[in-house]
Amino acid sequence: MKNRISTALLISSISLALGIMHAMAAGERIDMGKCSKHPCPNTQTGEDPGAIEAREGGEIEASLLANASDKGRWSSVILLSSSTEKQELSMPIIMADKFNLSLDPKKGRLTFASPHATQSFKISEASSAENSKHPCFKYQVRVIDARSDYALIKKTCPKQEYRPQRFYRGTDYYIYDQKTNTMRSIWSASTQIDTSTPFPTAKPEISIKYLKDGYGFDWIGVLPSDNPSVPVSVHNIYKREVDKNNQLSLVCYDVTNPRHPVKENEMCESESLERIGN
Repeated sequence: MKNRISTALLISSISLALGIMHAMAAGERIDMGKCSKHPCPNTQTGEDPGAIEAREGGEIEASLLANASDKGRWSSVILLSSSTEKQELSMPIIMADKFNLSLDPKKGRLTFASPHATQSFKISEASSAENSKHPCFKYQVRVIDARSDYALIKKTCPKQEYRPQRFYRGTDYYIYDQKTNTMRSIWSASTQIDTSTPFPTAKPEISIKYLKDGYGFDWIGVLPSDNPSVPVSVHNIYKREVDKNNQLSLVCYDVTNPRHPVKENEMCESESLERIGN
């Protein structure tokens, strides 16, 4: 039938779209080829082959945004700070709950929107290396896990030369909690030395356990560094608590020793992203 696409064609198209997206994420230019004549005699529409493939890849990406399962969408769609098209800077997180994520690179603003709340945080302004105030002047944002009221977000800074012969690479994981209007770092690693050090990302991938009053974070892996990699074990709980200003906040406890939890010690990342306009 007209609207049916064969499995092989769909897989091929998705592979093309993801290839384009991953190349974009790596800062590569996509050149699928050009005709020497216009209109092009070798295609039905007269378009350049590259233009056709880019358009079809965009259509498949749009289809993923609209029709993939939530987890399928998270694994496939990356928000890039280098994007200029509005439709490339937003995505549904939980389609059924109308829970959406959007990125405004110029303002460095990450926004979570649902029928219950719209909450924005300062993540990082995209800019040129010359104008950057931070070594991570281009980055990617991906959803790792989510429910209707939280999201585990991964921000990746590909290798970039932010000063002559000065390089930066980094990974940050954040937990967004709608109930406390909080977005705080739970794991961070970076390197500013151009060596053969493995890319600083969590291995295995970080995950969060959803708890009644917060989140559990148990991770045993290798913390990358400019020196030999170091095994590390992190056992934290992030609890919703009322602070001295009578505001609900997300507080970290190191529960390596469950009988003696320690509040906000060195095992807890200290950064909480600045809230904007709320």
